[in-house]
Amino acid sequence: MASPSTTPDPAPWPRYRPPHRRLADERIRAEGAELPVVLDHPMVPGNTPALVDTAEGLAALLRRLRDAGRFAYDAEFIGEQTFHPRFCLIQVATEQAVTLIDPLADFDLTPFWAMIGDASVQKIVHAGKQDLEPALRLTGRPAQKVFDTQVAAAFVGLDYPTSLEKLVAALCHADLGTDHKFSRWDRRPLTETQVAYAANDVRYLMLARHELEKRLEQFGHRDKAHAEFAELTRPEALRNDPLAMKLRARGVGKLRRRQQAVCDALRIWRYEQAEKNDVPVRAFLDDQALVDLARCKPEDAETVRNCKGVPWPIKERFAEAIVAVTQDALSGELPPRRDSGRPMTEGAKERLDTLWPAVRNHAEQRGIAPTMVLSKRELTELVRADDEGRDRPDNRLTRGWRCDFLRPVLGGLLG
Repeated sequence: MASPSTTPDPAPWPRYRPPHRRLADERIRAEGAELPVVLDHPMVPGNTPALVDTAEGLAALLRRLRDAGRFAYDAEFIGEQTFHPRFCLIQVATEQAVTLIDPLADFDLTPFWAMIGDASVQKIVHAGKQDLEPALRLTGRPAQKVFDTQVAAAFVGLDYPTSLEKLVAALCHADLGTDHKFSRWDRRPLTETQVAYAANDVRYLMLARHELEKRLEQFGHRDKAHAEFAELTRPEALRNDPLAMKLRARGVGKLRRRQQAVCDALRIWRYEQAEKNDVPVRAFLDDQALVDLARCKPEDAETVRNCKGVPWPIKERFAEAIVAVTQDALSGELPPRRDSGRPMTEGAKERLDTLWPAVRNHAEQRGIAPTMVLSKRELTELVRADDEGRDRPDNRLTRGWRCDFLRPVLGGLLG
C-alpha cells in the first residue's frame, strides 16, 4: 500500500480562481478598450500578430527567430491555481513581426524552451526571471544570452524596478495601452484588446534594447548590466528556495531554536509536497498553520488533526508524515541563532546612518539605481559584523562588481 504522504489525489484542493481575475476579464470583454497607436519606427513591428498553434507553425517560427539572431519574449500565465505557473500565451517579436504562441493548443513546446537555452540567439525580456524558469525545468538547460530591459534600465539613470509601461514611455515615447495583466488568459478566443496588449508587451523591446545598449556604453555600465543578466540565468537563481520565502504568520519571530528547526523542516516538506500535488505552496498549507505546527511540535497524528487552521486534506493524508518530519527535526541540528533580535550598538547605528545615504548618493551620481546596488539589510549585515569583530558576511556587497563599485564609500568594510 502506498504511503499517505505520497499517494496522489486528483483534486484534494479546489482550483480557486481569485475574483480579481474574473472581474477584470468580464470588464474587458464587456467594455473593450481603445487600442493605442503603434509607433512608426523601423525597429517596431506594426503587424497584427498571427497565432501559432501547431508543431509545424512553431518550427517555422523558430527558424525565423534563429535567422534574426535575437527576439523579444514575454508570456502571460496564471499562477494562483498550480505549483508552477500555467503558461497561457507566449509572445515573441523581431524587428519584422510580432507572433503569438498558444501553449494551450495540443502540441509540444519543448523546441521553444530549448531555444531559450540556446546561446547563439539573444532573448530580450522585461523582468523576465519567471518567464525564463521553464527552460531549465523542462529541458535541463538554463536560459542563455538574455538581455533584461528592467535590469538594464537600472544602470542608465532610471528607477529599479521600473514597469514596462514607464520604460517604453521613457525610451520609445510610446503608449502600451490598457493593462490586461489579470484577465482570463486561459479563455479562448482572445479578445482584440487582449491580443493588442499581449503584442505590445514585446513590440517595443527590440527598440528599448537598442536604446539601452547605447546608454549603457555612455554611462560605462555595460559590463555591470551584463553581469546581472548572467546572474538571472544561473540555475540556482531560477530555483526557488523554500527557506527564502517570507512567512506571513503571527508568532514566527518568537519561535525558539528547536521550534525554528521544525518550522524549517516543515517548510521544505511543504514545498516538496506542493510540487508533487501541483498546488501553490500556501494553498497546500498556509503560513500560519505551518508556524502553529512548529510551535506545538506534534508527537502523534492526533495532535496534527487537532491543530486549528490545518486543512482537511493535510489532516487526512499527511498527519503521520508531519509527525515524522517534526521528530527528525527535533533530533537534528539546531539552526543558527538569529541576529535580528540583538540590538546594534550606538556606534554601529551612527555608522549605518552615515553610510546608507552616502552609498545611495554614490550610486545615483553615477547613474545606477541604489536599489540595484544594495539593500539596507545587506549594509546592516556588514556594519554589524565589523562592529562585533566577526567575519564579513557572504552577501552580494563583498563580491563582484558591487564590491569594486562600493569600495570608495565602504572602504575597510569590504576588506
